Amino acid sequence: MEAGNIDLTKGSINKGLIKFSIPLLLSALLQQLYTTADLLIVGRYESDIDMAAVGSTGAVTNLIVALFIGLSTGVSVLTAQYYSGGQRKKLTNVVHTNFAIAIYGGLILTIFTYIFAPAMLRMMGTPEDIMEGAVIYMRIFFLGIVPIMVYNMGSGVLRSVGDSQRPFNFLAISAILNIILDLFFVAKLQWVALGAGVATAVAQSASGILTIYSLVKSTEIYRLSLRKIRFHWESFKEIFYIGFPASIQSALISISNVFVQVKINSFGPAAIAGSAASSRVEGFVLTAITALSLSATTFSAQNFGARKIERIRKGVISINIMSLVLSLVIGFSGYVMRKDIVALFNSNPEVIEYGQRFLSYMLPWFWMLGISNILSGFIQGSGTSIPPMVISTVTLFGIRLAWIIIMLPIHHSMDTIAASYPVTWAANTILFIIYYRYGKWRDVAIERMERLSRMDD
Repeated sequence: MEAGNIDLTKGSINKGLIKFSIPLLLSALLQQLYTTADLLIVGRYESDIDMAAVGSTGAVTNLIVALFIGLSTGVSVLTAQYYSGGQRKKLTNVVHTNFAIAIYGGLILTIFTYIFAPAMLRMMGTPEDIMEGAVIYMRIFFLGIVPIMVYNMGSGVLRSVGDSQRPFNFLAISAILNIILDLFFVAKLQWVALGAGVATAVAQSASGILTIYSLVKSTEIYRLSLRKIRFHWESFKEIFYIGFPASIQSALISISNVFVQVKINSFGPAAIAGSAASSRVEGFVLTAITALSLSATTFSAQNFGARKIERIRKGVISINIMSLVLSLVIGFSGYVMRKDIVALFNSNPEVIEYGQRFLSYMLPWFWMLGISNILSGFIQGSGTSIPPMVISTVTLFGIRLAWIIIMLPIHHSMDTIAASYPVTWAANTILFIIYYRYGKWRDVAIERMERLSRMDD
């Protein structure tokens, strides 16, 4: 194991999880800086229309990226299991198939989104006065999608073997670069949406290049050889089996958010700008939860690979306590300061009012999302991904859409839209607790690892 890699199958569970999770948490927060810096700088130096143009693309870009990034869940789980289980050939094939997916999938996304960006934004009901800027930002953003996918899927490999530090270092460099370029292109040259998009694409390219370089220079069994990047179909099927349900899960949740964005767009540019600002604030809280759920997935996968089932049970308790403390502290602090935080993005009183109202519905209830995401992470780490997809689809997609369709005509306000989030989070948490307790995911994982072990023998 390389120096700095954390073996989550040994030693103190709490110390290992904290040491592993801190760089993940910082990485997740830095990743939010990409789009937050764009929105913040555009909002401060340009008009509400310009801010709305950048903010209106968030839901659709997240949807498209989710379709491919969900596959990284499959890569992460398999990498952690094969690494801790010492299955060298399987691990090598997974790593090189992973980068084939990132590169070729990214190129397909680039072409698709460049052609269909205007059509997708029109389908969302994007107002005509912000359409031009939104199309420019979205197209430039997706010109940098290959390095985004390379970073995310490459850092997934590093995290799975216990290295959460290097992904953070690479992201720190690119986040700083993004802010500097935003200030230059947007504030100085006044390129507005074009400048924000270029800054993000260049910065993301830096993180992708650094990730590839670190894996090429590695001396471990997960070392990347550029000449060997290709699809190993057995590995691709395994990645697809675990990762595709996660992709569908992420995509359907993103589709529900696109549907919500359509409804928000009908309230006008101030509502769009206010909700965009609130979504960036929510994003920082959500990234903390996401970081811990990634830790849960890695912890679960490594320990299933090492056949340490009792350690997994103890890890569930430890990481849920961390999540509760973190989400309650951040959520309460954000709730108290919500008006001042939204005002950082835009000084328009109407924008601030919309933004703070959204936050007042969400920030106190993020702890519920934390519980469900962590339980989902442990279940996915076992190699079981269809039940989490079904649960999330029913709650975060089905119930959320039903709420908007039924309740919005009755009470046509932004409050009704915002309330859909805590309602669906509660349903999601309840179902995950039930499945975690009574589902057969542990038995299935144990049988799979024993079968793989016999095949190696």
